[in-house]
Amino acid sequence: MDAKEAAKAAKDYVMDVFAYDGIYHVALEEIEYEGTRWKVTVGFYPGWARTALPLIPNPKQRWYKVVNIEDSNGEVLSVTHRNPPGD
Repeated sequence: MDAKEAAKAAKDYVMDVFAYDGIYHVALEEIEYEGTRWKVTVGFYPGWARTALPLIPNPKQRWYKVVNIEDSNGEVLSVTHRNPPGD
């Protein structure tokens, strides 16, 4: 698995798992390789964060999730929350 494959797998997983929450503006934030695992941070806004001006979301409402993926088989091992930058 290379970095692009890990990023795609993480985004796809987040979009699937959090689909019920109506997430939007899903984007790759960071990617890191540690030993045998990829740590991919994916940022998004939950559906409740939508405003009357959806093109200008509040950055403080953005969620960040770290998806840990096993390199050898692409299995998602965990999804954890990460505080936004500056918190």
